[in-house]
Amino acid sequence: MSSYYDLGFSKFLTKTIVANPQTLNTSSTVGSIRSDDIYGGSIINSKLGYDYRTYKAVVSPIQGQGDYNDIQLAINYVNSKGGGNILLKSGIYTITKDIIFYSNINIIGEDVVSTFIDFNNTDKKFLCQGTVSSYLTNINFSNLTIENSRAWDNGGFIFFSYINNFSVTDCKFVDNFDPGEGVNSAVYTDNSSIGKIERCNATNSSLISISSNSSNVFVSNNSCSGSTNSAISIFQSEDVVVLSNYITNSTYYAIYNDSDYSIIAFNEIKDCPQGIVNYNANTKCIILSNKIHSTTSLTNGIFLQQMTNSVVSDNIIVGIFTTGIKLINSDRNIVTNNQIDACTTGINIDSDSDRNIVSNNYLYGSGTPLTDAGSNTLKDGSNLVS
Repeated sequence: MSSYYDLGFSKFLTKTIVANPQTLNTSSTVGSIRSDDIYGGSIINSKLGYDYRTYKAVVSPIQGQGDYNDIQLAINYVNSKGGGNILLKSGIYTITKDIIFYSNINIIGEDVVSTFIDFNNTDKKFLCQGTVSSYLTNINFSNLTIENSRAWDNGGFIFFSYINNFSVTDCKFVDNFDPGEGVNSAVYTDNSSIGKIERCNATNSSLISISSNSSNVFVSNNSCSGSTNSAISIFQSEDVVVLSNYITNSTYYAIYNDSDYSIIAFNEIKDCPQGIVNYNANTKCIILSNKIHSTTSLTNGIFLQQMTNSVVSDNIIVGIFTTGIKLINSDRNIVTNNQIDACTTGINIDSDSDRNIVSNNYLYGSGTPLTDAGSNTLKDGSNLVS
C-alpha cells in the first residue's frame, strides 16, 4: 500500500506531467529525465521554466560547457530576470575588468578547490556598489578560490558599498596585497549592513575591512595567515561580531577595532605583533575568551586606547609580549578574569586612564604583574600576582 507521501508525490507528478508535458525530455526514452536536465537547470535547458531552475545561469570557462563563458554576461542576464543563483563550473576564470553586480545575485562555485577566479595581478574586483539613495540588496558568494588581486585602493577581491544583506562563505583568498599604501583586504565593506563572512581562508591577504558606517556584520570561523596588514579591521562602524577565527603571522595587528558595540570573542591569535587593538574612542565593546599566544618577542596582547565602558574578560595571553593588556587614556572599563603569563608586564594602566575596574586576573609568571599609574582604579587583592 502506498503511503500518504507516495500518493502526494504521485498526484504532484501526474498533475505536473499532464499540465506541463513540455517539462519531459521527449527526445529520449518516454518518462525519463536526462542528467543535464537536472544539473544546473540552466538556460540551455529551456524545457524547465526559469522560475524553477536551481541555477538561472551556468558559466564555464570551457566553450559549450555552460550557458556563458563570461561571468558578467551571466550576471546581466540573471539580473534582467530579477536575480537568482549563478553556478560557476570548475576551471580558471581570468578577470580583466571589474565585474559589476546588481541586487539578488548569488555566485556559487562548483567546488572551492577547483573553481578559481584569477585577477591576474590587476586592480580589478567584484564590484557590488549601490548609492546612498539606492542600496543594493542580497548579494552572496560561496565556494570560490579568488587570487592575485592588487585592488589596494578601496577594497580587494570583493567590494561591498551601500549594500544590505550580503555574505561570503566557504571561499579561499590567496595573494591579495597592495603594491603601495592602502587597504588590501579580501573583502571590503563601507556603508553596508547585515552581512556575514564565514568559513573562509585567506593566505597572504587580509581577510576583511569593515568600514565607514557598516553595521551588523558577523565574521566567524575563518582563518587568515600571512596578512600584510591587519587580518581583520573594523573602522567607524558598529555592532560587528568577530567570533572563533584563527589568525596567524599577520605583519601588523591581528584584529583592529575603532568601532562601538563590537564583540570580539573566542578567537585564536598566534605570532602577530599585536593581538587585539582597540583605538580611537570606541565604547561598549566586549573582548571575551580570546587566546593570544606567541613564540617570538612581540608588543601587546590586547591594547586599549581611548576605550570606554567596555569589558575585557576571560582572555588567555601567553608568550613573549611586552605587555599582556595595556590601557592608554581609557576610562570606566572592566578588566577581569584574564590569564596572562610570560609577559614582561601583565597589565599596564597609564596615567591618563581613569575609573577602571581590574579584578580576578591571573598575572603570575609575568615579570611585572600589574603597573597602575591611572586614577581611581578599583582593584582588589583577588588579582593573583605571585
